[in-house]
This record gives sequence, structure tokens and C-alpha cells, in this order.
Amino acid sequence: MLLMSVFFLASCTDPGPQNVNVVPSDASAVATFDFYSIAKKGKLDEFKEFKTYPKISEFLNEESEVLGDLFSQMIDDPSISGIDWSKKAIWFMEGIESPSAYMVLEMDDKAKFRAMLDKVKEEAAADAEDIKSGEGFDYIDGGGSIMAWNDNVVLMKMDGAYDSEAALSDVAERLANTQENSIAASEKFNTFYNEGNDVAFWMPVAQFYDIYSNAMNNMSSEAMPRMDWLFEGESFVIAALNFNKDDYRMTMRLDPSDEVRAKLDEIYTGEPLDADILNYLPADAYMLITAHSAKDAKSTVMELYGEDAFTGMDEVMANAGVPFKYSEILESFGGNFAMSISSIAMEPYMREQYNYYTGETEMVEDMRPNMGMSAVIDLTNRDVLDFAMDTLMVMSEGMLVQDGQQYYFEIPDMGTTVRVTYNEERAFITTIDDAMIAYLNGGYGDASLGKTDLGKKAASMSFYMYFNADMSTYPGQIQQMMNNPMTAQAKPVLDMLKSIELHPTGDYEGSYIINFHETEDNALYDLLSLMDDMGARFL
Repeated sequence: MLLMSVFFLASCTDPGPQNVNVVPSDASAVATFDFYSIAKKGKLDEFKEFKTYPKISEFLNEESEVLGDLFSQMIDDPSISGIDWSKKAIWFMEGIESPSAYMVLEMDDKAKFRAMLDKVKEEAAADAEDIKSGEGFDYIDGGGSIMAWNDNVVLMKMDGAYDSEAALSDVAERLANTQENSIAASEKFNTFYNEGNDVAFWMPVAQFYDIYSNAMNNMSSEAMPRMDWLFEGESFVIAALNFNKDDYRMTMRLDPSDEVRAKLDEIYTGEPLDADILNYLPADAYMLITAHSAKDAKSTVMELYGEDAFTGMDEVMANAGVPFKYSEILESFGGNFAMSISSIAMEPYMREQYNYYTGETEMVEDMRPNMGMSAVIDLTNRDVLDFAMDTLMVMSEGMLVQDGQQYYFEIPDMGTTVRVTYNEERAFITTIDDAMIAYLNGGYGDASLGKTDLGKKAASMSFYMYFNADMSTYPGQIQQMMNNPMTAQAKPVLDMLKSIELHPTGDYEGSYIINFHETEDNALYDLLSLMDDMGARFL
């Protein structure tokens, strides 16, 4: 397996893509890797200056002088591999239940590639696999995977149920593939391929659903009969990961067919949040979730699943003694929701602890977090909530108490009091006494979340999630927690983080964004440098 190890070592440095012709038009999934872009951002050409390089080089040379020497040469000049690293690498999969996986790189210089393999084989002697010739290509059968190459590409196949004869026949067919019957003939795939992402993933919606179904105990398509419209025409799920100057950005989107696009436009309008709802939340926010739907919940469910979706739930409601139909419950909630955590404090409390020496249980003091949470949701019909609160008052046996315009109950194990109030327009829930007072007085005014940059950003979107990852802004007690032995190793990485966001970034598209504090070069290089510093302490 030595030759295979050398190949994988090389393929983790940069990429290749005319290899698109090798990918069949009916591939179950495709991923692209722009190793050149990643290596450039991570400054891997300067790897010999990293603190961990001497140790890694020493380890590789102990395993094999050939591997160690090749590793050093590859850093200095990746072209000695014969691979065109300026092109993207392509991974693709065929099949769902018994999938086969492939990796394709673009060949730059077949003679250099063969010279590299011959050198390894010569020095490794009996430990190296034989290089054999097929019809128009050469190959190495690793006994669990096969690597084949011609003048244009290098192709590897990895198969859980590996069979050498079948694998050889398969790679021969793949290498003989033409553009006309490959995925290169798909205009949508070419658009995806040329988007310039560091790492990207592409999958037909039907295949995505099949994989999800298998993961959910082979759930059949009949489990969601009213969503058959999702499979009309050709739609694709696309994900991309990019390493930017001050953030890592994972983007997911649906590239819908015309039929699916028309249906989605009936359900999703993309209209922004009603900014007024943020006036009832305090300005500070360690975490924030907001959502808006121009369609009421009943209409959305109707569009997604059809009217039959209500029948079964109506029976469930009736059997539970609920005097409302499912549709009436859905209709009771309006289109805006916002929830924030605005304070976090470590508070002392007493808890029971078993003493193994005395055999008795004793009370000890410990610390626990107490989070100040507030949430606002629009209502269109308070009758459903009236019924829910009346039922909870009976079931709680006195724990839930009504006091004028509000209800409250205590959570003894958390030392927290939860307060709830609502009218015909909105419901409000909070664990902060002052927040309830502010809400009943009409909100925080100029001191509200709605007046902050964060609130204005949330109000401009139909959906927004935010988490403050800057530990220096947290209370001192929380920061002290990061100094214990369990978390100290992660603290340097956490110190780089600023915030995490999730929000729409386009039509049927959303991005998960990890924001870093201002970086010296870019977020990837700074993180690799930090990992290099940490690794040098242990190697």
C-alpha cells in the first residue's frame, strides 16, 4: 500500500478538473475540491517554516526515506507529481444502497507521474504493488482500491465490496467516457462547477431524499405523499465551503426545477421580519433567533402536504380532549417570532452529593449558569393559548400561578422563574423580571434590540440566527470557566472566534458563517498557524 499512501499524500496538497468527463451523468453525488485555493490560503508552500514540519518530516523518514523525501520535494514543487494542481479534484459516488466512490485528478505530465511511482516502487521493492497496463491506461490494484491513469486523468475507485476484476472493468469504462454522456453535458452542473468554491457538494434532490429515507429506517416515499411535487423536473441540493479573510462560510441552497420553483414561490415569500417585535427584547444578545412567514402556518402546511395532512392530526387532537382542530391551532400563530438570551451569570446553589467515605448524602455548594431569556411571538387567536394555560394550571397543581396579566412558574432545579403574558396580538415569555415589566410598559424603546446593528440586520431577513462567540464579552465568571484544564486547550481557538450566524443569502439559499476577529492574512492561515503552535508543544 506504499504507492497508494504516496498518492494520497500528494492529493492532499492541491487539485484538478477536466476530469469532469469521467463523471457519469447519473452520478448520485459529486464533490469538488480546489486544493490549490486551499493551499494558497493556508500558505502550505511555506510549510517547511511551520514549527511542526521537522517532527512530521522525521516521522515520515523513519517510516520510509522515499516517502519523507517525496514529501519534502512536493512542498517545494508540487508539479513533480505530474498532477495539475491548478484544477479541481472531483469526488463522485454511484449508487445509494451499495455505493462506489471515486476520486479524479487531472494529469499534467504523465511521464512525471510515472517517474514518481517508479521511484517509489524501486526503493520500496517487494512492498510496492505492481504497475500494470490495461487498454489505454496503466493501473495499480491495491487490493481494496484501484488507481488507474491515462494521458488525461488519474482515477481512483474505492468500493466497500471490492472485487479486482469488476473494479478494473469499471475504471476502464470510466476512463473511456466521453463528454457527451458525462455530467459535463449538464448546464446546471457546469454552473455549479464554475462557481469558484474551495469545497463544494452537488446532489440530485431525488438521491438526497433516498439517502435521508435510508437513514430514517428505509422510510418510503409514501411517508410524504403530498411532497411529490419536490421531485418534478430536475432539482439539486448544493453545498459549498469557502475560507474567506475573516470567516468560514458554509452555504447550502436548492437549485430547483421550474416546477419546484413555482411551488416554492407559493410557499416562501422571503419577506423580512416585522422590526417592531424586536422592541420588546433588551439590546444585549448572546444568542438570537428570529423568523418571519408571510403565509400563516395553516396555508404553509396545506401547500406542502395537502388537505389530507389535517385528518390524522384532528383525530389526535380529539382523542386528547383538545377542543380545537389542527388547522385552528396553526391559525392561532402569526408570522413573526424572536427569541434572545441577553444575560448569562454563574450563580451558587446547594445540591445533594453522596459521600463515599461516610456513606451519607450531604449538601454541597456548586455553581450553575442562569440565562436571561425572552421570546415574542405573534398571535392571531388567543383562544388556543387560553385553553393551553388553563389546562397547565390544572395539571401543574399550583406550580403555575396567574397574577394579573401574567402567569409564572418556578423551575426549582434551575433557580429560574418563567413568566408568560399574552393578549390578542402577541405572547411574551421571559426569565427576566425586568423584561416582563418592560414588555407590559410597551417595550425597551431606544434601549431595545431593534435599535442595535444586530437587530437591524435580523429585521432585514426572513430568518436569522446569531451566537456571540467572543468569550471576552462574557461575564468574568464565564471566562474563568475557560481556564480549567478541560477547556484550556481549546481556549486559543475560541479566542479567535467572534460570532456564528445562520441566515438566508439568496433565493432558496442560506449560509452558516463562523466569523473571526480581524485576521493577519485570512482565517484559514491564522487557524493553521495556531494549530501549528499547539501541535509543536505535543510532537
